[in-house]
Amino acid sequence: MMGDLFVIGLGIFLGLLALAFLGMAFVDQRKLWWNWRARWYRNPEANEPSDLALGRQRLSFVAAAAMMAFATYQVLSAGIVVHDESKWSQDEVRAAAEQAGRDLESSPKMQHDAVDVGDVELALPNDTEFAAEEQLTVEESGADSYVISAEGQYPQCLTLKTSRGSDSITVPNGSGDGAETVPLDRIKAEVAQGAC
Repeated sequence: MMGDLFVIGLGIFLGLLALAFLGMAFVDQRKLWWNWRARWYRNPEANEPSDLALGRQRLSFVAAAAMMAFATYQVLSAGIVVHDESKWSQDEVRAAAEQAGRDLESSPKMQHDAVDVGDVELALPNDTEFAAEEQLTVEESGADSYVISAEGQYPQCLTLKTSRGSDSITVPNGSGDGAETVPLDRIKAEVAQGAC
């Protein structure tokens, strides 16, 4: 915050300098010379600059104003980081990754039914708090590891570990004349900051 105030102050100062130089370019250059420089000469009429020299002085004021205006633009555009509500902060990306992990933990999988990128993407929250869901990216990073980031920024590593759970479900067997009991795997999700 203090850095933003400094940048704003510097930008205003440079902008005022640009206006001052521009104002000096529109003032009568001969009058300006007589008011500011003539008193330093014993014989000012003999040292009065030519029209060409006064024209170059006017041009130098315009050039200085243009440089100050450009510097003002550069300082203000590069130095001020405006918080865009549609972008994700690091805390929001982490919260989304943790929420995805909790959602995946709450839904047990059948044995050898792997979690894929689509499952992780579907588990990402899409309520109003996380309205910019389309800006989150999920990339697979090895076996059961996923990098969740906001368009490449603030990567969070979501690691899923499966273990044999105590629950099971009964499903029809392949021949259709009976059923078999299939154990369900439990998912344990861990989120760490940075890429996997």
